[in-house]
Amino acid sequence: MISMQAVDLRLGQAFETSRTRTTTSRSYYLTGDGAVGEASPVRFYGETAGTLEAAFHYLEGQWPAFDDPRSVWPGINRLLGYNFALKCGLDLLYWDHYAKGRGVPIHQVLGLLHGPVNTAFSIGIGAAEEMKNGVLARPHFSVYKLKVGFVGDVEAVAAVRKVTDKPLYVDANGGWSVDEAKRKLPLLADLGVVLCEQPIFSGAKSDWEAVRRSSPLPLIVDEHCQTPDDVAHWNGWVDGINVKLQKCGGITPALDMISRARDLGMQVMIGCMIESSVAIAAAVHLAPLADHVDLDSHLYLENDPYIGVALERGALVLSGAPGLGVQPKARELA
Repeated sequence: MISMQAVDLRLGQAFETSRTRTTTSRSYYLTGDGAVGEASPVRFYGETAGTLEAAFHYLEGQWPAFDDPRSVWPGINRLLGYNFALKCGLDLLYWDHYAKGRGVPIHQVLGLLHGPVNTAFSIGIGAAEEMKNGVLARPHFSVYKLKVGFVGDVEAVAAVRKVTDKPLYVDANGGWSVDEAKRKLPLLADLGVVLCEQPIFSGAKSDWEAVRRSSPLPLIVDEHCQTPDDVAHWNGWVDGINVKLQKCGGITPALDMISRARDLGMQVMIGCMIESSVAIAAAVHLAPLADHVDLDSHLYLENDPYIGVALERGALVLSGAPGLGVQPKARELA
C-alpha cells in the first residue's frame, strides 16, 4: 500500500524570481514498503495541492506493483496524464524501492560513478547590495546562479562580480523582453557570466533565434521544455535544457530527456523546484550525466523532513545508503 503525507516546507527567507516570491512550498511524501518519493506540485504547469490530492485519491489502489521503474513508468504515465509532480513522487518511490531491493544506491543501478557534486547556489532577486551579500555569506560554493529579469539586474551582477571571481550563471525566468535580452546578454558576458537560463518567456522560434544570434552566452531553456518530447523542438533554438524531476515526472523521464539532448549535442543542466532532501537526492544521483548542476533548494529550508544529502564545502555528498539514501526526521513528519 502507498500512503501520502503533506508537509509545508518553510524557507528561511523569501526567495524571489521574476515570476514568483516564495516563502513556503508544499511537498507530498509517498511511502510504501520502506521506500519514499516526493511530489511538489508546480503551479506554472497547472498543478496545485488540490489537483495532486484529487489525482492521488481518485487513483489510490491502482498503482502498479513494485518492479523495475523503467517497466512501471508507462503505466504511471498513462494513469496520471498531466499530473507530473505526482508522477515524480511515484517514480522516485519505485526507484528507491528497486535500488534498496538490490542493496545499492540508485546511481549504481544506473552504472554511474559518483563523488561530491559541485552545485550552483542560487541568489534570488534583490537589491545589488543584498545579492552581493548573499554570495559573500556562502563563500564555499564554486558557482553562483543569480536571478535576473528586473530593473537594475546588470548592476546587481556587476556588484556580485566585484566580490567573487567564481563562475556566474544568470536566470531571467522569462523576465526579459527580446530587446532587453539582446541588450543585456553582451553586458553580462563582459562581466564573466557563463550562461543564461530562460532569458525570455516567448515560445516563438523567431524570438529565440533573435536572442541567440545576439548572445555571446549559451542559452538554457527551462520553463518551456518539460518532457522528453519537448527536447527536439528546442534543438537549434538554444544550447541546452534544464531537466527538473518535478517538471518532467521523475528519474525515468529525466533519463530520457538527457539521452535525447545528448544525441542532439545539447548541454544538460539538472535543476530543482522548492524540494526537500528526498527529491534533491534523486537528482544528485543523476548529476554525473549533467554539465551544470543547480540543486540547492533543500539548503533554504528550515524544516527539511529528511536527511541524506550532506553539504561539504559547496559540494553535495550522498549518504551511500541503498536507494535514494535518505532517512526521515520523525519530528518533521509527526
